[in-house]
Amino acid sequence: MTRTPAPRHVPDDVSVVEVYGSKFLLEWLDRDVLAAAAAQQLADRPPAAHTPQDEAA
Repeated sequence: MTRTPAPRHVPDDVSVVEVYGSKFLLEWLDRDVLAAAAAQQLADRPPAAHTPQDEAA
């Protein structure tokens, strides 16, 4: 394990914040990017199982 880590691409639009001594890299995403990611996650989910509680609602 003496190899140097591969270089990583750091986006231009980021902020570095420090919380209790730990540093975090925050990338601000626009609403369209977040909406597309959410839609993809929902499309990839299996359909929910039908439960008796659904009929009571």
